Amino acid sequence: MNLKLNLYKLICSLAVLLLLSLFITCGGNSGLNTNGEQKKLTADQYLSNGIKSYDNGNYELALTLFKEAEKKKSGEAAYKISEMYEYGKGVKKDKNKKIKWLKKAAKLKYPDAIFDLGFEYYSGDNISKSYKKAVNLWREGAELGHLDSQYYLAYKLHEIVLRGYNSLSSEKIRSLLEEADKWFTILADKNYKSSKEQLALLKITKYKFKEVFMIKPPSGSGY
Repeated sequence: MNLKLNLYKLICSLAVLLLLSLFITCGGNSGLNTNGEQKKLTADQYLSNGIKSYDNGNYELALTLFKEAEKKKSGEAAYKISEMYEYGKGVKKDKNKKIKWLKKAAKLKYPDAIFDLGFEYYSGDNISKSYKKAVNLWREGAELGHLDSQYYLAYKLHEIVLRGYNSLSSEKIRSLLEEADKWFTILADKNYKSSKEQLALLKITKYKFKEVFMIKPPSGSGY
C-alpha cells in the first residue's frame, strides 16, 4: 500500500513538473529568448501565471508557480498559498500551513496578509492569542495604507482606553486616543465603513478625559 502511495505521489510530482515546463516554454511572456534559451520569469510573471492556473482549476500547477514567485519575494504569492491551505484548494486544509504561509506573506510586507495575521492573533482561533501582536501588525498595515488595518487599529486603541483606563497613565491615554483619532479622521474623509460614527464616539471619549487633553467641553454638554 505504501509503495503504491509513494508511486502515485511520484507520478503526480512528475506530472506537475512536466506541466510547468510546458507552461513556461509555451506561455506568452514565459517562452524562449532570441537565443533559444529559456527565459527566467520574474516574480510577477510567476504570480500572474499562477493566478491563471488557479482560476482554471489547475491548483497543483498554481501552487508550484506561487512557490516560485514566493522564492522571488512575492508576498502576494505567499498569501495565495495561505488561502489554498485555508480553503483546501489543491491541498488538504491545514491551519498550521495556512499560518506558516501567512507569516511569510506578512514578512514580505503584503498588506492583506499583515491584516489577516493580526486578526489571527486577535481571535486566537488558529494561533496563540495576543492583542499586542494584533495591534502591532495592524499598525504596520495602517502605515502601508491598508484601510481595514487602519480601522481595526483605531477601534482597538479606543477600546483599550475604554476598558483599561484605570490602569493607564494620562500620557498613555492621550497617546492611544490621539492615534485612534488620526486613523479614524483619515478613514472618515474616505467615508470608510462606520468611521464617521466611530470618530464621533471617540470625540466623546476625549471629552470624558478632558483633563488629559485640556479640552474645554461645550456649554451644557454635562461633562
